[in-house]
Amino acid sequence: MNHLLAGYDRRSRYVIAVFFVLFLFLVIAGIAGSSDYFKLFPLFLLLGFALFIIIKRPQTLLFFFIVLLPFQYFIMMVLFGVGHVPSRWITIISAWKEVFILLVFISLFVQLLLERKIHFRWSYVDTAMAVLAVYALIHFFLPDSFFGVKSNINLRLYGFKSEFFFIFLYFAGRLCPFNQRQVRHIYFFLIGIGVITALLGIFEVSFLDERAFLKLGYVDYTENHMGIKYKGAYGLAENFWADVGGLRVRRAVSVYMSSQPFAQSYLLIIPFSIALLFDNKFKDTIPHC
Repeated sequence: MNHLLAGYDRRSRYVIAVFFVLFLFLVIAGIAGSSDYFKLFPLFLLLGFALFIIIKRPQTLLFFFIVLLPFQYFIMMVLFGVGHVPSRWITIISAWKEVFILLVFISLFVQLLLERKIHFRWSYVDTAMAVLAVYALIHFFLPDSFFGVKSNINLRLYGFKSEFFFIFLYFAGRLCPFNQRQVRHIYFFLIGIGVITALLGIFEVSFLDERAFLKLGYVDYTENHMGIKYKGAYGLAENFWADVGGLRVRRAVSVYMSSQPFAQSYLLIIPFSIALLFDNKFKDTIPHC
């Protein structure tokens, strides 16, 4: 294998190999657990490999990831509350995120074996993310006695997945080779998601009564699938409303089904869009896209 990898950027090879092995570790260890999520995860992984055969470019998988992620909660809620899809299958379908990122690393690893150049220049941000990765690994391997709590393999795996997922996502984006056209597509995807979710939020607050969310399966999904019981009106989350000067004001939740992540998404989208407005190179591409 060494002669096949000769000539590649050494950092690229090491980073891809490390994350490839770590993600495989998560999957293999999960299969050994007793949770339904991990027992049935390989079935969904096979579906992912079928998609991988059709879509060989990791960039395309990331495009799908960017577009689908904001709508996940809403889709899962409707499938469970309206479509009455069993909770087990909702959990399996929700694993599409991990599958997509795993396939990105597999694709990058295969590209290295096929001698396709992937260059990677280490930065200070990469160092910070690597530190977080080490922190997640320490959490996974330290004994229960260190934290004074009791856990099992499934709890540790869920914790590892929660801490490590965004680190995997970060390095997947960093390692994927993008050309200028693909980067412009990502720009438009992010701005488009911002526009669509904003319009849905305005429509929801202006024309939908809170009880409409009950018909969409909100309470059924949060209580019977997620195991969370909110204390707001009609069983909705308390952040559907805010107290402004003693007046109770309805807040938009859009497809996020919560006002917090809906608002937080614009901490990225708004400054991102404003910055692009002052980028002449980006504005010149708009008529051609």
